[in-house]
Amino acid sequence: MHDSHIDGGRSSRGATYLLGVLVLAYIISFIDRQIVSLLVPDIRRAFGVGDLEVALIQGVAFSIPFCLVSIPVGFLVDRYRRKYLLLLGVLIWTATTALCAFVESYPMLFLARMGVGAGEAFVAPTAYSMITDAFRKDRVVRALSIFTLAGALGAGLAFLTGGIALQAIYSRPSLAFGLEPWRAAFIIVSLPSALVILMMALTREPRRMDVSAAERPLRLAEACRLLWRVRGDFLPIFACASLLGIPYYGSMSWFAAHLVRMYGCSSAQAGLILGAVYLVCPLIGTIFGTMVTESFQRAGRSDAPMRTISLIALIAIPTSLAGAVTSLPLAIALLATGALALGSYYGNLVGALQMVTPPRVRGLNSSFYVIFNSLMAQAVGLAVIGAMSDRLFAGRPDGLGLSLATLSVICSIIAAMLSRRTLPRFGSVVRASWAEKAAD
Repeated sequence: MHDSHIDGGRSSRGATYLLGVLVLAYIISFIDRQIVSLLVPDIRRAFGVGDLEVALIQGVAFSIPFCLVSIPVGFLVDRYRRKYLLLLGVLIWTATTALCAFVESYPMLFLARMGVGAGEAFVAPTAYSMITDAFRKDRVVRALSIFTLAGALGAGLAFLTGGIALQAIYSRPSLAFGLEPWRAAFIIVSLPSALVILMMALTREPRRMDVSAAERPLRLAEACRLLWRVRGDFLPIFACASLLGIPYYGSMSWFAAHLVRMYGCSSAQAGLILGAVYLVCPLIGTIFGTMVTESFQRAGRSDAPMRTISLIALIAIPTSLAGAVTSLPLAIALLATGALALGSYYGNLVGALQMVTPPRVRGLNSSFYVIFNSLMAQAVGLAVIGAMSDRLFAGRPDGLGLSLATLSVICSIIAAMLSRRTLPRFGSVVRASWAEKAAD
């Protein structure tokens, strides 16, 4: 058993074990989420639908329940045992992923995908809260950066493992229960979740830090009023996450198409390039960004994570031009440098959010953060890039790259200015929190 080692927010073997379980859960959730992208031809044939319908089950069917469920989950995280909430989420997304193998119509597949989105909404709020309580304060940003890195790795591994699984399935002359290969793929990717369930059962709930046992849980209205009163402390963090998320997620979503249109790469070549970039660079970037933040912390900087964000945003300005250059090697170099720099932006911002959010509402505010970032950086940001390509640069082979570069540069400049401007207030709030804890 590993549960006896998580005590009082101190880093230990138990805390490391918990982090490993959460990272594994996050990676597996991305594999279950992304598998549809490899099954587009099969789904179109099976249900007689077009690309729009497939896009809806990848985007709308997942995102709407993900956002709607995140709020009540965040509220529950502050009131109940987070371990069991996460287990519930794993069970929901695992069951609905497997259910996709047996649906008989497109509407049924749409509903099953909604279940996947609802289940995966449990991951981030529970993980952020548990990690913050399980690790020492000077190791929280490192732990959260490692956890958020799992998202980037999961996206890359989803294509790698999904491709291997499909290759293995199609090489078999027959399949159990007479399932078509694309249906069997849903079953296969749902199986690793059993390991997460077993591992999570062997760890203990971290003790909540900075919350008195005598304090009753806040009602939702009370929690929202508390967050509204201190909104100026964390709204710049929300904004920076969305602004920096646009060049990060924008490149992950659109750069493959840019490589095909601008440089004549095949889809396979584009996939290999992006696979290498996003499996390696975010890992190195997370290590580097964490080291920078911890260096600021050792120097006594109360604004350490936001100071790192200001540096990341500055680096993102020139690297966002990857889509605007005419040289393929230079484009790849800029893309890789940008992925390296942005590798730890999310973990630093999550750590900063935990530092300025009142302990009794961290779960709820984490849910708001996830929702805001998902809607602005991914839904709105990606759509704006596509619209710019269609309207401003229509018919140009470099139009998509120019759209991505233009919006990314603008967002990076604003993020650099905003993060720099918020340093005094952020540092002041953190120092006040430290003084309050010292007085207790």
